[in-house]
Amino acid sequence: MVARFFASLVPSVNCSRLVIHGLSLAKDGLIKSVTREGKPEELLRDPLYYVLTLVVSVVVFWRESSAGIVSLAMMCGGDGKTSASLPPANFRPCLVCIDVVYLIVLEGIADIMGEDLAS
Repeated sequence: MVARFFASLVPSVNCSRLVIHGLSLAKDGLIKSVTREGKPEELLRDPLYYVLTLVVSVVVFWRESSAGIVSLAMMCGGDGKTSASLPPANFRPCLVCIDVVYLIVLEGIADIMGEDLAS
């Protein structure tokens, strides 16, 4: 039980960095590297939602669900390529929503197969 909270420590630190920089309490290269228009307020929207979803997913699914583990892997490793290959922001669906759909589909596949792939 402690491992899931320990695993969520790094995304939680990232979450606090986004909040600190989004509220303009600190200034460095984070704003330019994460935002599209260079506005600190942008950090309090999609990047923050993404990190919060990652923290919740780690706490809920850590080593408990095969679909959760795959979803975590997709959120951690697949974001960069996905956002570069999608249409412009005004036509693009929320990346977190895509991960949730994958999670639901993978959980359904695991249920159909009748096995827990995590064990």
